Amino acid sequence: MAKCMTIKQPLAWGVIAGWKKIENRGSPTNYRGPVWIHAGKSRDYLTDTNPAYWQKDSKDGSRLPECPEFHDLVFGAILGVVDLVDCVHEDDTNVPGLDTAHTNGPWCYVLENPRPLKVPILNVTGQLGIWNYDIPQSKGILLPIVPYRGWSARDEVYYAGGKKNKGPTDRKVADHGQK
Repeated sequence: MAKCMTIKQPLAWGVIAGWKKIENRGSPTNYRGPVWIHAGKSRDYLTDTNPAYWQKDSKDGSRLPECPEFHDLVFGAILGVVDLVDCVHEDDTNVPGLDTAHTNGPWCYVLENPRPLKVPILNVTGQLGIWNYDIPQSKGILLPIVPYRGWSARDEVYYAGGKKNKGPTDRKVADHGQK
């Protein structure tokens, strides 16, 4: 079983694309190691915003400079894996390279080495905290390059359970289960 963490979009995309290196949580964790990033089904963070909002500079630096159009984001899916290398309190300013643009704690999970899946695993229900999920093991499941820019509705995608479909030929896949 693999460790997973649910993050709302477009922040989940930001983690896998390598722009967001801190995940803020309400409690600390002792876990260190690989964590699979699950994009939650909620669209709360998208309300009254657009990609330009997420791309603009915040008071502490750039948010998500290359945030894709919202219709290109994938929801309710596992996007890739990162390494959780540290957990620090937001007041700990002695952490070298701490990504202050995304630090608002109280606990900051420090994430490194994002590795996106070649295709997301769809229809996965997330949970609070760090949770376990049986990731299908397959050679070549991860993309070898970072930063990742996003999936297109035309791309091949996998549903949880291993069912494979091709983009626009399957309506549910083409809009990533959003309709």
